[in-house]
Amino acid sequence: MLHYSQEYIDDILVRFAYEDDQNVDGLTDYAKQKLEVENKRYETFEKNYETQQEFEKNN
Repeated sequence: MLHYSQEYIDDILVRFAYEDDQNVDGLTDYAKQKLEVENKRYETFEKNYETQQEFEKNN
């Protein structure tokens, strides 16, 4: 049976917690970027839709 000191276990837990925080930060940044891209796509779609509606109304 392996026996690890509490200090060693605490160090590992701190490292895991730090890595998890980094992963969450990375995912948060990724989500923000994806949201920004989707917002731009929606704005473009909205402009195109309004233009199409005006075109159909005038013709």
